[in-house]
Amino acid sequence: MKRKSCFKKVRGEITTKQLVSIIILIVSFVVILFLIMRLDLGETSVKEICHNSVVLKAKNPAGGLTGGDFDCKTSYVCISGGEDCEDFVYDVKLKVDVEKKNEILKILAEEMADCWWMFGEGELNLGGASRKNQCAICSQIKFDKKLQEKEITYGDLREYLFAENIAHGLSGDDFKSHKNILDGERYSVVTGFNTDVGKDTFYPPVLVDLNSAEVKKKINCNTFDVARA
Repeated sequence: MKRKSCFKKVRGEITTKQLVSIIILIVSFVVILFLIMRLDLGETSVKEICHNSVVLKAKNPAGGLTGGDFDCKTSYVCISGGEDCEDFVYDVKLKVDVEKKNEILKILAEEMADCWWMFGEGELNLGGASRKNQCAICSQIKFDKKLQEKEITYGDLREYLFAENIAHGLSGDDFKSHKNILDGERYSVVTGFNTDVGKDTFYPPVLVDLNSAEVKKKINCNTFDVARA
């Protein structure tokens, strides 16, 4: 009888340890998943992959240049005041306070700065002899209806970029400063370059509505084949 009782006790102890281990594993998994979501590692890795492919190309510029040399993908960003961005399939939704203009400007500025960083900030030699402007749509951005009731102009964005020392993103009066960016259109962060023989020309990123014929003339892009949709 004593042996039987002892056997039951050991079995009970083993079961309890297993249960505790399972609980610890589940809690650890939930914590790790939460941290991944908070850090937005998926979005960061896409940008890092693009940057790394550009750097790799710069190390071997003699092979010429095509859009396929870069492992870059357009990001789709919904900036939300509390609602979804209509008719827009996005990778990430960023919530802001509709009354705080600088929260919106910060996101726009960061997207432009990331785009410039992804393509080497104009300091890499990509080589080749394309003799044409090649451009990349780093990200596409749309605002929900709550934000569309507000107003942010290109002038506001330009002032913010200079104040935060990101003046390379938008300079001078290239685009109409009175235009409201929160007008419901889809905006794109675009950068580009021209790899002529022995000389690379880089175009700092701009925030544009690609549906505007006026904008298409000013950014002077022959093709947008550098980043995949």
